[in-house]
Amino acid sequence: MELKTALAQAKKALEQKKAERLAATQKGGAQPAPKKGAMPEAMTKSLRNFGVTSMDELLKVNTAEKKYGYLPKEEIEKVKALKEAADVAVLCAKIFKKDVKQTKYFKDELQFTLKAFGITAGNEGFEWIPTMVADSYIDEFNLSLS
Repeated sequence: MELKTALAQAKKALEQKKAERLAATQKGGAQPAPKKGAMPEAMTKSLRNFGVTSMDELLKVNTAEKKYGYLPKEEIEKVKALKEAADVAVLCAKIFKKDVKQTKYFKDELQFTLKAFGITAGNEGFEWIPTMVADSYIDEFNLSLS
């Protein structure tokens, strides 16, 4: 009998937590649906911070340069992680003679790195698939060591 009442109380507490969480997410109002083919907001912010207009240009940016010293460390690390993941994905695709999106690395790693930029599999009309290797990744590593 005590177990039934404890279970009922736990279910009631769970429902209350769910309702609180739902209310907290809806507090800001409904977000407008993104336009088809539009870049995600997180991505445009990163591009703007580094003064570039595309993800391919972002791969070419040397984040260790002094002109990016004002940016938050998290933003710089996010771009470095993107560069590393894109490099590995492109190399895996070349080695295994597959499309980048068909590699296991893309599905297991790069897809999650892209989420940091707001790019998800559900973005209709906008997809970015890396096709080049970042040329400044080694320079960034060496500059960060000095």
